[in-house]
Amino acid sequence: MKQLISLVCDKMNSDHTTIRKILLSWVELFSSIPNINLLNQMSRLLPPLLTYVADKDDDIRQGAQKQLEEFLSEFKALGENREAPMDEEILRTLVNFYNRNEFREDIICRSCVLAWTCNFLYFLETDAQREPPASPGNVGLLD
Repeated sequence: MKQLISLVCDKMNSDHTTIRKILLSWVELFSSIPNINLLNQMSRLLPPLLTYVADKDDDIRQGAQKQLEEFLSEFKALGENREAPMDEEILRTLVNFYNRNEFREDIICRSCVLAWTCNFLYFLETDAQREPPASPGNVGLLD
């Protein structure tokens, strides 16, 4: 299963509409299976999904938006059970995507990245506020 997920992630950068639809349906399928955790693949899935949000095809746009919303819900549900390295990798992926030159003029992609980043940071800060400080030097994420 890991090899199939890896293959789908590798092919997500396709520009072909039909291939994008098929890959999106695979991501949706994987996401619907309880024992499969796609959150560990977010650094590979986020850039193409964010790109798909600006696709000319309605089905691709809507499917990508739906999948991004589901991933955010999964992150929220994980709460403090998320792992810090994964959180850092996702934030790094979002910042790198936002700074890519080919998307400088794409307001839809950039808006989606900003919205995703804001929501993700909100979840992180909310989780940090729930946890008791480990030491007097421990401060909240967005203080």
